Amino acid sequence: MMVKKKKNKRLFKTPKFFVVAFLGVASLSLILFMFYFYIFEAPKKIFKNMQGKMSQVKTLHYKGEIDLSKESAGGMKTKLNLEGDSASEGKKENNYLKLGIDGSVGSLGINASLELLVLDKDLYFKINSIPNILSAYGDYSGILNRWATTTILKEENSESLNDLMKNTNFIKSIKRLGSERIENTDTYHYQIVLEKESLKKIINSQPMFSFFSTDEITELKGNIDLLPEISLEVWIGKEDNYLYKIAGSVPSLTKVNFSFLLSKFNQPIDLKAPKKAEPTGNIFIPFLEVVSKIKT
Repeated sequence: MMVKKKKNKRLFKTPKFFVVAFLGVASLSLILFMFYFYIFEAPKKIFKNMQGKMSQVKTLHYKGEIDLSKESAGGMKTKLNLEGDSASEGKKENNYLKLGIDGSVGSLGINASLELLVLDKDLYFKINSIPNILSAYGDYSGILNRWATTTILKEENSESLNDLMKNTNFIKSIKRLGSERIENTDTYHYQIVLEKESLKKIINSQPMFSFFSTDEITELKGNIDLLPEISLEVWIGKEDNYLYKIAGSVPSLTKVNFSFLLSKFNQPIDLKAPKKAEPTGNIFIPFLEVVSKIKT
């Protein structure tokens, strides 16, 4: 009698199983990597690319609004409409701003408009309109539509805005929200949480804060530390990595919401000093004398 040899049953009958298994594991790993990169690493890289690109921008146009409101009896509501141009070359920075103020305190309307022009260390400003309520306390027509000028105190070792954009780590975290078309441009839409230290660096470097005393600057920085996390939304061009829009809110006793559009990158702009500008005191000392007589 012949005894049949038992065939060893192989768990895996063909090498195909190993190929399929390998491809499955590899595909899964690739999917997980792409998901991680898409959700976490890609936004960081794109944001960093945006910082580098914006640090090379010499000129741009901006337009936006800031809403301020305070919930209380007779609460304050104010909208600031801003539009202007910015030009920079090294540490020399020129800026033009047209500001409109549309607000109220209770039933009292507060509307005004002014223009600001910064040419390196020279500041020029002009009041175009003031709240009507002030007319009850005197004639302010003498201060309107007249350019005043003063000098800005700038630290010699202060960083330019371009250097800040290039060298500062602004983000604590970043999350992609989707895609959106802004100003006829396809953009990535992100939410970021700001590093508070980056805001302090801006305060140290920007001429607009030169009007504050050392104690006031210290207090302002201290207030930043007291704020909860500050989150912003940004829209970055998919093709050119320019920053096209920024929006957000600042948590405080007064609600602050803002939104800005940026455009006309590196296009020519012409910012020149007014042909006629007077020392600040000539215009505003008479104005302050009248204001000081207002009884609250």
